[in-house]
Amino acid sequence: MAYADFIYGSGPRHTKYPVVLAVGLASDVDLTKGRWKQCSPEELLHSFLLKLSSRISANCSDEELKAWKQVALSYPAQFEMISGEDAIYWEAWKNRQLLIQSSDTVKRTARQLCWEVHGFKEKKQVETGEVISITKLQDLYSKAKTAESNKTDIQDNFVSSALSIHEKLLADDEINKALDVLEERYSLGSCLNSLTKLKVIIEKTEDLQTRRWAINSIVDLVESNVLPNEQVTKVYLQGSSSSASAVELFKFKQKLRDYLLDVELARSGFDQMDLSQLRQKLVDHKSYRKFVSPYPFDNAPAAELTWQSNLKASSILCLKLDLVFGTIFNGALVAVMKRGGGSRANPAEVLEVESFAQRLQQCARKKDDEIAEAKALMGETITQQEEDDDEVTKLNKGTIPAQPGRYAKGSQEFMAATAAQTLAIYASFQPEADTINSLAKQISNSPLGKTSIQGQSGKLTIVDLFCHVLQNMFHYYPLSC
Repeated sequence: MAYADFIYGSGPRHTKYPVVLAVGLASDVDLTKGRWKQCSPEELLHSFLLKLSSRISANCSDEELKAWKQVALSYPAQFEMISGEDAIYWEAWKNRQLLIQSSDTVKRTARQLCWEVHGFKEKKQVETGEVISITKLQDLYSKAKTAESNKTDIQDNFVSSALSIHEKLLADDEINKALDVLEERYSLGSCLNSLTKLKVIIEKTEDLQTRRWAINSIVDLVESNVLPNEQVTKVYLQGSSSSASAVELFKFKQKLRDYLLDVELARSGFDQMDLSQLRQKLVDHKSYRKFVSPYPFDNAPAAELTWQSNLKASSILCLKLDLVFGTIFNGALVAVMKRGGGSRANPAEVLEVESFAQRLQQCARKKDDEIAEAKALMGETITQQEEDDDEVTKLNKGTIPAQPGRYAKGSQEFMAATAAQTLAIYASFQPEADTINSLAKQISNSPLGKTSIQGQSGKLTIVDLFCHVLQNMFHYYPLSC
């Protein structure tokens, strides 16, 4: 419609560009009537029809309608002697470049270019019965002008980039729907209407799931007006010596979400049913906007929050940590990434970020209060020993979550929390009943007797840990350690 407004903004008129129809021989004009092949841009006819439709819907005058009819009946067209499918394709390519000189609105989008190159390659292979190489295809396009009006040469990696983007991004419906959102809002000005930027996303991601996550992260930030469309540059996505890669940050956030829900919160004793609900609702950005936090503009659909009424208050606090989908902790996350090798950084290190550790501790305290209330209702009591235990003992017993960020570095509490957290992250053990029974006396008399970790299969002492490793490695069943 933008081109229609550009051409017919002042009313019905003829354009200087005719519709070009390809025929092999002059005699073919009558013989192929109804099957003529157009090799001029389709926007010429589409813009006329769209503008006419809009004027009819606007109840324009009969006089204006007669003028539109006159243009329709006398629209200029010309036949050109062009033989062969390849020749017709490259003639259409050339004609589009000519039209682009008058208006950028008829440019192909990055996605359209990728689909066009892919379609041309597939068509050539069907015709010839042979696989056409990227090098040969690149050579064909290099002989033609690019679809960019301000350039004269095709880039050397144009074909390989277009085919890679088609295969790894555009073959997926979910990614296309996300890109549709930006193109509907910004048209050719969409921040992701760029072969270069789409290629960066591919290079920075390992699989389809991370590509979906990265694309949706960008769309969500732009749609929520947190990130201006024009600030999504190649440097923003790729990173530089002075700035982190946004794609790496998105990947780290995805990794952090999984760690918090599957490891840290589960190990810290938060309600498993609630955590299952959180996993479902935080699976992607679309679900987050639907069930947790709607877009912050007036006409945005309201979030469906009724499901949260079944959550414990501590779980709702966890839901509001805003670590993954928000931006308030971005600076701290980037700092963790710089220390740990980008998106490969250990997500557990985020627990040492003081501002986040404090908020997580609020969640833990609320959870502990809920457990105490539940015990009281069941007639259970907290033993005096549990009340008298100091912080280090509680960490060793696993009765409180191991969060080193809560303590001063170098303190006993910090060391105990770090040890418990590190061991729980990197090790998961299945105790053998007979081994545990045979070690009971030795454990009670050992200096490590009070040291334990909380794992997925239960609480294990350090002695259990090493004996179990020995048992599995050497089939050795010790009576003592």
